[in-house]
Amino acid sequence: MVVETNPPPGRPQPHTGEGNRAVDSAQGPAISIVLPVHNGERYLQAALDSIAGQTFRDFEVIAVDDCSTDSTPAILATGAARHDWLSVITNRTNLKLPATLNVGFAAARGKWLSWTSDDNLLRPDTLARLIDSVRSNPVDIVYAGFAIIDEEANRTGTGEVGPASDLVFGNCVGCCFLYRREVDAALGGYDEHLFGVEDYDFWLRAADAGFRFRLLADELYDYRRHGGSLTDTRSRQIHALVAPLMLRRIDALPASPRRAEALVRLACRDPYTLRWRLIGRAWHDHPLTVMRHAGSILRWVKYAARVRLG
Repeated sequence: MVVETNPPPGRPQPHTGEGNRAVDSAQGPAISIVLPVHNGERYLQAALDSIAGQTFRDFEVIAVDDCSTDSTPAILATGAARHDWLSVITNRTNLKLPATLNVGFAAARGKWLSWTSDDNLLRPDTLARLIDSVRSNPVDIVYAGFAIIDEEANRTGTGEVGPASDLVFGNCVGCCFLYRREVDAALGGYDEHLFGVEDYDFWLRAADAGFRFRLLADELYDYRRHGGSLTDTRSRQIHALVAPLMLRRIDALPASPRRAEALVRLACRDPYTLRWRLIGRAWHDHPLTVMRHAGSILRWVKYAARVRLG
């Protein structure tokens, strides 16, 4: 099924979850996956094939084409004709990622929600492992480890995940996850003003709302890093958006070694902005923590210098 959306002029309003609540999810699949895509022809077919290969079959995929000008529409149309689990929504105007996600989740019918990118890959047992975990544990959000791959799908590293308590240090949830539709409804979807860090903001708000997280340490997903990925092309803007999100969470902590470590980590994550004041605050909280991270601080200074010199 292919649907064209026609949003009103101007910035769309944040998703309120009302559309989701209006759906009779009892008649829908167990899992809804939103696949936002903009000019994703290079890797899109591989992403669809990885979804088609899932051992767990009770799912739907809502692909939302955000005004692609390459062969993405043709690839999606062929996929929708071939697979009854795939439907396609086409935005008439380019809404960017957070708003495109909200469009997709407004159409989702599943009890459990997730999203994936057109350049990433699910392992064959990704959905099976995630759904088994939420069915056997009283949680609202489950997430798993992931590998980092290159343009040719060669493994180049391991993604960083950790307990939800580590959200103060950054996005420790990562890119492989499943959450109850009630989470989306309660949070009002993704903040459309935070393009690039909409996922980190979503997890922070979910934690603040008291939703329960569970981490599966096993790798269940492949995250592709390449020159055209958002993480690479919008690095400076993403750093600028992440800092206030982290700082609000850090400021809520009492003075402690943990807060000192969080301040050091925030200071050392952005090569574009020198935040010596944060190092000073960390020293005031716990000098020993700063001394333990002296090597990281020095590496950050050297890296920042290289970035600034071009």
